[in-house]
Amino acid sequence: MTLLIFLGIVVLFVGVVSDILTTSKLPNDDTGKKFESNTNFMKICERWGFKAWIGMEIFIIIVLEVIDLIFLKLPSFFSIAYGAFRVVAATRNFKIINDYQKVGIAAFRKDNERRRQYFAYFLICIVAFVVIPVIAYMFKVNLFLTLSIEGLILGMGVAFFRIYHLTH
Repeated sequence: MTLLIFLGIVVLFVGVVSDILTTSKLPNDDTGKKFESNTNFMKICERWGFKAWIGMEIFIIIVLEVIDLIFLKLPSFFSIAYGAFRVVAATRNFKIINDYQKVGIAAFRKDNERRRQYFAYFLICIVAFVVIPVIAYMFKVNLFLTLSIEGLILGMGVAFFRIYHLTH
């Protein structure tokens, strides 16, 4: 149990520190702020400074550890999840920084607009995938036809997601 608590604190610490470091390295111009995944970070830093953000992170860490220790049977569940989430955010920031340096701001903006379009198509496919069975049930459409259409929509959604992911 002590090992799980220690692991939770380590993952949480690594995630938060890596996200804060990569966020502070984003370009300070309007473009860098536009692509920052955490808009609350920008609002708090502009209003109260970077130290206020770090203080808020410390508060979140303490609250998550208290919740993990008091309310859950499995220690460090929320700590590990939050730390992993922050590592993913840091990875995204690091990729944005590398893309800026590699292709330049103009090309990055153009690529970002194209990627958003593919992601929007993916979301439309997901919504259709959820809605079509309900409509088919309401109108008593043949099950084979419904599953065929569902398969096509799922395939298109996966293709759009892969294109989005590969260009990202």
